[in-house]
Amino acid sequence: MKCIGFKRYESGCLQGFADIETEFLGKVILLKCKLFKKDGKAWASLPDHQTTNKEGEKIYVQNIFFKDNKDRHEVCEIIKKEIIKWVVANPEPKEEVEAPIFDDSQCPF
Repeated sequence: MKCIGFKRYESGCLQGFADIETEFLGKVILLKCKLFKKDGKAWASLPDHQTTNKEGEKIYVQNIFFKDNKDRHEVCEIIKKEIIKWVVANPEPKEEVEAPIFDDSQCPF
């Protein structure tokens, strides 16, 4: 299992979305796994989708199910480590703002 891309998107605890490649019945890519961070702790979640419950409240439902919750937790831990490894190996370039250079000879007045 390895992270093949991460797009930073900060909103609340959400830090961004990752694409994970894994070998499961052939090559599978899990799109939009999420990385969260709060109070110095990070965790990952598997792809999910938004829907509403009977009361009309927004909820998120998993797209991938495990019979044993322990297995889901282990997979999410591996995903988290792979995302962090990818982010460390692919740091975002820092935007440097350069001061514009003015050439007085081009001024019309």
